[in-house]
Formats: sequence, C-alpha cells, structure tokens
Amino acid sequence: FPGKISALYQRMVKNGVEAGLANEICIETETIADSRNADPDEVIVNLLKDLLGNPHPIEPTKYRRKTIMLAGPTGVGKTTTLIKLAYMLVYREKLNIGIVNADSFRVAAKEHIKAYCEILKTDMITIYKPEELKDALDAFADKDMVLIDTAGKVSDDKQYLMDLAKLINIGKVDDIYITLSAATSERVLRTAIKNYSFLKNYSIIVTKTDEAPDRGVFLYLAKISGRPLSYLTTGQNVPDDIKLMDSSEIAESILEK
Repeated sequence: FPGKISALYQRMVKNGVEAGLANEICIETETIADSRNADPDEVIVNLLKDLLGNPHPIEPTKYRRKTIMLAGPTGVGKTTTLIKLAYMLVYREKLNIGIVNADSFRVAAKEHIKAYCEILKTDMITIYKPEELKDALDAFADKDMVLIDTAGKVSDDKQYLMDLAKLINIGKVDDIYITLSAATSERVLRTAIKNYSFLKNYSIIVTKTDEAPDRGVFLYLAKISGRPLSYLTTGQNVPDDIKLMDSSEIAESILEK
C-alpha cells in the first residue's frame, strides 16, 4: 500500500482488526481513493461505518405489546444486560414491562432477576419449559413490552437451540438480541455466529467491552454476522453501563494512532 494507506492498515491491526479484514478494507480504500481522487482517511472511515451498520434499538410499538428475547452463550452477562435494558425501558421510556425468566438451569437466576424486579416494581414470571410461555404472555396482556431471559448455554447444544426456536415460535417474538462478549476469541465468536445462524433476523449486543482493550472485535462481529450491532455494555454497573452502538465512535477508535 502507499504510505498513507499503509499507516491506516498498521493502525487497524494494532487496534485489533484481523489482518485479512484490514487488508480487504485497505484494498477497497485504495481503489476508491484512486478512482475518485478522494482522501483515504475519509474513505476508510465511511467504509468502516458502512460495515458496522446502524444499530437496531428496542422501540415500543404504540397500542401493541412487543416481545423481546435475549439469548447467548453462557458467561457473557446476558441476564445483567437484560436488567440494564429493563431499567432503560422503565425509567427512560416510561413503559410498563414484564419479565419472563426462562432460565431454569443457572443457580439463583430467578432470585437475581426477582431482586431487580422488586426495585423496578415490575412483574416476573419463571417458566420451566417453552410451552409455558403462552400462559406467561397471556398474564402479561396489559404490558407495553415483555423481556424474555433465556438460559445461557453453549451455543452448539442442540436441545438448547431447539428450545430457543420453540420460545420464538410460541411467543411470536418481535425482536431477538444475541449477547456476545467482546472478551471472547475470534474462533469462539465465529462458532457462536454459525450456531445461531438458524435465526434469520436478530441483532447483536456486545458485552464486556471494558474487558477488551481492542476495538477490532466490533468490526469482526459485524463482518461475520452481517447483523447490526445494537448495544454495547461497558461494565457491571446497573443500570448505567450500557449504550447504543455509535459507528462513528468505533470507526475513529479503530483508526486511532
């Protein structure tokens, strides 16, 4: 690459962008910059933003209850993320929400959510098999939005994936968010994305970004999934450490010297 684009390549790799992906982006940057006589810095920022896409936030539907499901591998902070979202919906959006706990595997999962529900003054129902979801949703008929927390299990567990599919079908789920940790290796992320590929429409919440020094993971996830990165969690504090993904901010951090 010419000097300027070579420097951009080095910055991306140092900030955690996989070398092959950085090379691909720089080839496209060079082609566009040459053909349009454009500034490579401007070109590459726009390419990164396009790759990251636009976030898909949770949006209430007026006069119709909406059902949101969170799923993800074990240990990625899914339940804590759901609680952060619940706070956001109750206090910022002023919504009447209900929470369905479908995690009957993790010890104290029910108590964990219940404690926060008492603070939020919102209702929670625990179910032990997917078929019970219909009754839970019927009980929440007056809610503006229902959040469903699912079991955190390894994403290649076939029974787990079958149960997820049942929950989605029975609950007529409107939006699905897959939670994935920024502190996870690229190999594990690729496997998780592959295992959740049976979901045709979902968004990604990237958790534990405070534990990952590099920002290249965002670009990698957007590339291999083709799905929007919607929220980022930045720590353990409830409800503060969550925010909507900002593609401009991430693109700039990937290109920082």
